Amino acid sequence: MDNKLIVKSVSILLCVGALLSGCTSFVSEFGYGEAATQGRPLIPGQTLNGTITRADFAYPGTIDQFRPNGLQYVCHILDTTKGSHWEISLKADGGSLAIGRGPTCVGARTSGWYQTASVEGLLNPTATLRFIASGGQYAVAVTSLYYGPFDITAVETPANSNYATLPPGMRQRKDPSSGTASTTEPNADAGVRLAAQIFRDCDTCPELVVVPKGAFMMGSPDMEEGRTLDEGPRHKVTINHAFALGRFEVTFAEYDACIADGGCDTVAGADANWGRGRRPAINVSYQNAQHYVAWLSEITGEKYFLPSESEWEYAARAGTVSPWNTGNAIITADANFLETFGKTVPVGSYPPNAFNLYDMHGNVWEWTQDCMDAGYLGAPQDGSVAPAGDCGNKRIIRGGAWDSMPDKIRSAARRVTPSYSISGNLGFRVARAL
Repeated sequence: MDNKLIVKSVSILLCVGALLSGCTSFVSEFGYGEAATQGRPLIPGQTLNGTITRADFAYPGTIDQFRPNGLQYVCHILDTTKGSHWEISLKADGGSLAIGRGPTCVGARTSGWYQTASVEGLLNPTATLRFIASGGQYAVAVTSLYYGPFDITAVETPANSNYATLPPGMRQRKDPSSGTASTTEPNADAGVRLAAQIFRDCDTCPELVVVPKGAFMMGSPDMEEGRTLDEGPRHKVTINHAFALGRFEVTFAEYDACIADGGCDTVAGADANWGRGRRPAINVSYQNAQHYVAWLSEITGEKYFLPSESEWEYAARAGTVSPWNTGNAIITADANFLETFGKTVPVGSYPPNAFNLYDMHGNVWEWTQDCMDAGYLGAPQDGSVAPAGDCGNKRIIRGGAWDSMPDKIRSAARRVTPSYSISGNLGFRVARAL
């Protein structure tokens, strides 16, 4: 089979990869859509055919983001190797081609296309892109098509020094490790790490702290001020293995390293013009956070996770039984809350707790693996993730944020949020098995 692909198609597969989990087949009344790797990959040698039909679509608000001037928008994904040379052409009555960083056209369009070309008219009905790939997945978009047939041809060509070299595409995504950091059997070859030991696995990886094994009472007493019903029943949890937790919330500098390496979406992590660097990464969904921990696992060979709720609360309390790890009260000298600055502050701006962990109260809410539930009835007692709950749509976040009231940043406080949510008060920290 030669390295050539011809697409003769006006059918589409819509997959809003950055906003919705998974990839689902729809036929859109607007006749455009997005095909991600689960749907319509641009593979040399494959031919796709079909016809547009009118159908209802469940997400018209999402459609409007991709419909240029009410005309077609079709997207495919191209997998490449570093240094490969490509020519992609569109033959149609009108329209344009664009290529950007995959694995979806949502992220590529948001961060900016690397190359574009337009059909000039009936006398020259072809638009062509020529480039040298830097490896990874690229999004190839056909935009502004009129209804009717079109051909897309992708050919891997001999080396040509006149081709422009594109920035790297996205890495092939891998699933995050299953389980939790404290329930994963320790690695016999890893050596002994002492409680409170600080380390990191690479120069751009998050700084980690060893959290000792132990036990605690999870949840809040019935009479704790600000308590909600889902903080009970209070129950004993035993953390059987020491694990590592991010000393700080994941920073923009750390998240940007994942973006630069093709492991994380450029569409995520907008900084609200507050600055990046050592400020906590915000506007990161649950899926974005999971992509980040999967990337860390891949580049380090270690097992990274989002923490479970019980791991998070155990680490936040650091041996305390009071509402906050500061005692029976907390003030704005202890944490960033009550809109003191009206935004996030650089991580580590306040004193750590007894486990040498920073910002467990305030600054940003933090994702955990656990799903929405009505409380702790039947909850696991070993640091693992609760097996029940609405795992398809909603997750538990912890810690409160810069705009939270004191009761919302208590060690036991819980909040439910949709897994696709992004917000200027929502970030995450990572856990790692030892």
